[in-house]
This record gives sequence, C-alpha cells and structure tokens, in this order.
Amino acid sequence: MMKKHSEINSLAGSSLIRYTVGVMLVFWVSLYAQKYPDTLKIPVTFYDFHADGSNPEFEPEHNGGLHKGMIEDTLDANRKPVVGKKPFFNHYIHKWFVPWTPGDFTIPVYTNREGKFGGIDTVDYDTAFKNIVLNDHLPFIHLGDGLYRFERSGSNQTSEFFWLDGKGFGNEPKGKNHNYSFTLELHTTFTYQKGLRFDFLGDDDVWAFINGKLAMDLGGIHSSEAGSINLDNIAAEFGLIEGNVYPFDFFYAERHTNNSTIKITTNLFTPQAVVALYRKDTAPNVGDNNPIKDNDTIIAGELFNIYAHVVDTSWQPEWDKLVGIEVLDPENRVEVRANANGSVQLFPDKAYGYITVVSKFVNPDDPSSDTIKASVRLYVAPGKPHHLNIQQNPTITNYNDDDHTPSIDIETGVVSVSLYAVVRDSLGNFIRMADLATWQSSAPLVALVKSGSTNYEGIITVVRGGLTQVKASEPGLIPASVDVRVKMPDAVILKAAVTRDDNGDGFLDGIDISFESAVSIPNSKISNVKVVFQGITFVVDSISMGSDSTRYRIWLQPNKSTDFQTDWKPLLSFGGLDGIADIVNFECSDGAGPVAVRALYYPGELRSKNNPNGTPDTLLISVSESVQWPAGNVDPDLVFHYFQTTFLNQDAFSTMVVVNDTLVRVVVNEVMVVRTKLDSIQLVSSGCKDLSLNQPHINSRKAAIEWGAIKFQYVPSNTPFNPGRTEIDNRVGYYYSNVIQKQIQAIPGSDPTRGVVVGVEVKGKPLKSITGSDSLFGKVVVYDPVGNAIAELGVFKAQGNDYGIYWDGRNKNGRFVGTGIYLFHISTTDVENKTHFDKLKVAVKR
Repeated sequence: MMKKHSEINSLAGSSLIRYTVGVMLVFWVSLYAQKYPDTLKIPVTFYDFHADGSNPEFEPEHNGGLHKGMIEDTLDANRKPVVGKKPFFNHYIHKWFVPWTPGDFTIPVYTNREGKFGGIDTVDYDTAFKNIVLNDHLPFIHLGDGLYRFERSGSNQTSEFFWLDGKGFGNEPKGKNHNYSFTLELHTTFTYQKGLRFDFLGDDDVWAFINGKLAMDLGGIHSSEAGSINLDNIAAEFGLIEGNVYPFDFFYAERHTNNSTIKITTNLFTPQAVVALYRKDTAPNVGDNNPIKDNDTIIAGELFNIYAHVVDTSWQPEWDKLVGIEVLDPENRVEVRANANGSVQLFPDKAYGYITVVSKFVNPDDPSSDTIKASVRLYVAPGKPHHLNIQQNPTITNYNDDDHTPSIDIETGVVSVSLYAVVRDSLGNFIRMADLATWQSSAPLVALVKSGSTNYEGIITVVRGGLTQVKASEPGLIPASVDVRVKMPDAVILKAAVTRDDNGDGFLDGIDISFESAVSIPNSKISNVKVVFQGITFVVDSISMGSDSTRYRIWLQPNKSTDFQTDWKPLLSFGGLDGIADIVNFECSDGAGPVAVRALYYPGELRSKNNPNGTPDTLLISVSESVQWPAGNVDPDLVFHYFQTTFLNQDAFSTMVVVNDTLVRVVVNEVMVVRTKLDSIQLVSSGCKDLSLNQPHINSRKAAIEWGAIKFQYVPSNTPFNPGRTEIDNRVGYYYSNVIQKQIQAIPGSDPTRGVVVGVEVKGKPLKSITGSDSLFGKVVVYDPVGNAIAELGVFKAQGNDYGIYWDGRNKNGRFVGTGIYLFHISTTDVENKTHFDKLKVAVKR
C-alpha cells in the first residue's frame, strides 16, 4: 500500500535524494485483492569493469570465503558503501558503484591472498577502475500472493547470472565465454508494514541496507551464500514505524570466475503505480467505471469528463489530483472547459477527427522516479440529429459547419431546379443526407416542389413568377427553408421581410419589407396584406415607405393578448399590388430583440443573519426567448440594468450563473436592498443577443421584481423526545432562544432547556406577523394520535428569515403527553397575504 504525498515527511532518520534508479517497493499482504502481474521488471544499474587483471580488486589472487565488516554499517551522502574496518580487496569500493572519471593514476596494492593492504601506488594509467554503465531491468516472476523471485543460479531450469554477456567490455577474461567483473545496485523506497522479507542466495559480495543501515552483510569473493532479512525482527533497532516510508539500497558484485549465481525472493516488490483515464471519479474498474480505450468515441455537443486514477496495489485516490493532463488537439476539435486536479472536461464541437489525451504522474513517494504516462486517442463523432440544411448540390464540402443556402433566384426561362436536404447536429456537423425528408412550397402558384429519385432531393418546378419558401422537414428535427424567387419580366419580387418591436415592449408592431427594385404600395392597399402567426391574425394599421421606394414598413396593431412575441416569425401574404409578384405565407425573419420577462427575488442568509458565510440574495431572471449569454465571467451589470424605482444602479450585482438559454441567476451585491414591486430589471442593449443576433431594444421593457416562490423546511431538534427529560442542545437553544422565550411568555411554566425546537427555514417571501403582534408569525395546533387538539403553539422569529416552534411536551392542561406520534398543523401568512398550511409529525417517547 502506497502512502500519500503528505506522509513523505515522516521518513525517520533519512532523507530522500536522487537515486540512480527508482522502483517502488511496497508492502505485500494477501488481504489485498489486487491482481499482481506475472512479471515485474525491476530497474537496476550495472557497472562493467575489466576482468583482464588490470583492476587489482577484480579477479585478484585470493583465498575465498565470506568476509563480514568489509563496509561500514551506514552509507555515504550519495547512498554508496564506505570501506569498513575489515576490508578484503575493497579499499577502492568508492569506485565500484559510480561512473568512471579519468584522471586518477593511483591504485591500491595488496600483498597476499588474504587481501592485506600494502598502500597506494601511482601508475602511468588511469584506467584500472574504468567501467561502462548499463541501465537495465531484472525480471522478477510472481510466485503467488505478491511474492516474487529473480533467479539465475544454474538450478531450477535457470542459467547462471551472466547478465552482461556480449555487453560492456565484452566477455573477459580472455578464453572465458562470459563477461565477469561487474557490480549492480538497486535503490528504492518501501512502506513498512508487518510481514516484509528479503531473501538472497548467491555470490559474490552482497549488501542490503534498510533505512540507511546495513541489514545484510555477505561480503567477500565466495561461493554461494544465503542471507535473510525479516523486517519485523529488526523494526525497533532500525527505527521502522508501520506505515512510514523508508529507503532500501541493494549492492552486488561479481568479482571472480568461474561461477556467478543470484537468487532473490521477496514480497517487497509490487507493480509500479500506473495511471489510466476513466469517465467517472468513482473507484476505477468497479461497476461500469472502466478505463477509456484508444479509439473510443466522444460526441460533439456533449460534455465529456475524464478522470485520471492512479493504481498500484490498490486505488490511490489522494494521488489522482497530482496527475497532469494535456489535450493534444491540433485541429481544434474540442474546447477544454476545465483542467485541474487530475481531471479534464471537454466540449467536442468538430466531428470527424481525433484528439489525444495524455496524463503524466510522478510518484510523490519517489520524486526522482520516471514520469508515468498514459494516453488515449479519442474519435470525435457528430452529435444527435438536430436540424436540416438545404444546399444546391449533393456533394458535402463542409463537414463541420452549417452549409445552408438561404435563398436562390430562378431566372426567366428556367423550368426546374434541384435542392438537397442534409441532416446536421446542433453544432452543424454533417450526419447524413435527409433520407426521410418531405418537401413543401409555401406558394404552389409560384413553384411546386416534390421529392426526386431520393427523398433528400427536392425538385422545384416553376409555375409562374413570384416568391415562395421551400421547406424540407424530417420528423423530430428543425426544418430548413429557402427563399425561392422566380423572376418574371413584369413584376417585382419581395426580397425580405423582418419583424420589428420598435418600442421594446416585447410585442410586434411592424414588419419591414424590401424589394429588388422600386415599387409603389399605397396605404389604401392595406386590406391586401395579411399577417398571421399560429392562428393569430394581426391587424394592419398602415403601410409607409421607408428610406426609398424599395423599402416599406407594414405597421401592426400590437396584439398583447398573447405571450411575448420577440421570437415570432409570422407568415406574410399579399396580392393585387400593381407591379408586385403575389406572395403566400412567406415566413418573416426575426428582427425583434429579447426582453426581460420576470425577476424573482430570493432573500439569502448573508444579510438577514449578518453571517459572512451565509448565502447571498439572488434574482432569478427569465427572458422572452433563447439568447446567447456572454461567455466567461462577465459582469452582470453589463447584461442587466437594475432600477431602484427610476434610479439606475450600475453596481447592483456581483456574479451571474447561466441556468439555461432563457434563464439566469444573478447574485445581488451585499449593500443592495431589494424592494419587490418597486424595483425592476431591464436587459442592456449590448448585453446579449438572441439566436437571430438581435440585441435588446435600448428602451426594452422593465420587469418588476417579484417575490420568488416561498418554500418551507421544518427541522425538529430531536424526535422522538421525552417531555421534561430531553435536553435541547446548547447551540440550538442559543440560536432559537427568542422562539423559546416568546413561547414561554405565551404559556408560562416550561423549562427552556428541555423539549423540542422545530426550526422553520423559509426560502423566498418572508412571513408576515399576525395582526396585533410583532413577534408571532404563525399558529400551530397540536393533535394527539387519535385526533384530539391538545395544545396551541406559535411560530416565532429566530434570526433573519428563520423561524421556530417550541414545545415542551405538555398539553393545554399542563400535563406531559404520552408516547405517540403528534401532528402539528401549521398556518402562516407571507408578506403578500397568501396563507400557507403545512403538517409535521413529532414523536414522543416516554
């Protein structure tokens, strides 16, 4: 089990430094259900020396055997062995486990086969301890339950330990088939828990250090020797505390022909921590939380959350937040909405391409270890079918954006034209041709339309000159339409018709129409003009010319018997106008900006309780149509005007949260005092745009602020309670002290420290005090289990918008009631004189 980052500081008597190699040694215990890999590749560093007699400490003439005390019991500052009090051909051990550096022309001298030290000679070469450094791994085989073994002993179907054959300086000494004379070191950390062991069998020199102290001493040029470390037996001596992290250092030397054997058996080694990416932040590989795989699909228009999980022998959730995530997206196919604490949120928007998500993690228990990486390649697919486009050819040239033809002109003499319907997602990504499309012409007297050889082809057949709208539809999708102008030599065709809301009240009062060339429309022809929307017929007041004779305004009598009309697209028809082609049911474009509809006030706890940690006052503001709210952390005062009666307060809000495309919640500044019915909200003209890119009118309607819907929450301090015995918690008693005292004043004789307090939390409109009392805000009738009214209580103010009910458990005769469920009938009235009735059950147990 790995320890978390904060526990690294608990290393006792040692410091974490940069190790030559890093592998995490952690506690093994059979209780873990983690599956161990069949093979663990443990990083080590080899130093290959010459075995040709040039090195006085490798291949010397010697009397072999086990020699203890060759090195000190502690390591030097670089975690390397130091020559001890009983050396044996190892006075220059400081050169055994470091890369060779030129310039040292000294060598140790030994005078007999017992390794007696004869001093240091100066020679004319500096290569006696020249070595080649080789970084490698040793494969440890899983024996079961987390126990691993590496063996090259010449037994058990293994070869001897000639790992560097053909490497380094090659096979030496001359005439031998193997590469002798090398050293090996391994450095790591482990977390001490009960049951740890490290067993060794082999030759030649072997030393193992636990927490910087010598724990295994098998020095000497010898035949196979065995050693064992039981960490439980040395824990007190070596300062090991269960759960803390300590260093482990292992050194090995092969110094003489002809044999080389090694066998390590341990339950220290566990898999290196791995990182994988998941869809959920819950436990990995549990239930449906499986790793994200290469070539998995993410959908355009749908948020996609990715969470990194770190696993060694078990999930390490505290390490997940240490993982860094990078999104490689050269084609800009996704928007990164958030990226922190080991997770990333993506919003894919461009389909038909790939992104790569890369995670990087460094084990906090071994900061010098290699960075652990994981990556997945994800394919961005289009979203769900959303709407249709109409284009003039069947070839798709734009797969990621709408490619819609808004209008076409059919020249005189052309009999028919083909259009093609395409299905796209909400972001405009191509999905398919509209195989289920049906076609319709708004003016069949101008042009007919029908499906061609496939449903997605619409063939327009000209009847006569004029204007029509051709629409392609599929069930459940937003249709597409094209303005089709069939040119005729003797009539001018309508070019555009756009709705207007000139006074910004949210209701249509005009339609601007334009023509390809000058026309004359006298006001006497208003009866020839018809404007209809979903069965509602507008009354045309008049028609006036605009800036020139190609532009006219159709003035409408506002119809305020309906909802707001800022997103309406009425159908325009006219005929019998001299020199102008007739039109039938031509859909107008949206030219009216959005307006504020409602602003609901919800008092918070911040001001009412004078509590800096309380919730602030908020307004829930709705608008008349879908809009494009500003992106990012925009100042709400740039989106909404707040009028205190008629005074414009330009610093009314602190933050804004978008609920949906017609609804936002804004937080009111602490210094503001909101007054319902007197204050109002207005959309700022440059603060947002509707889906047709219309901005609010500069004098758009002001929505009076209203109270938000009232909500009650009742919280008994303790239920069941024992009348006369159950004590009220001191904190509850303090907060609701006014409630308790007011109730005792109304019905004397109660012990204020015993009973039950029902907290009444009111969201929205405050309560109104009962006539004749400035402290009573409601009445409560208590009924016993058989329906008899046995007590009357009051609802009193506690603090801010919190109220309370106190009952000591007595009936109206002053006696404590018996065991049972008692029903509170609660009646209150809010500041708008609306009465509210609620019921609450309170249990009594004697």
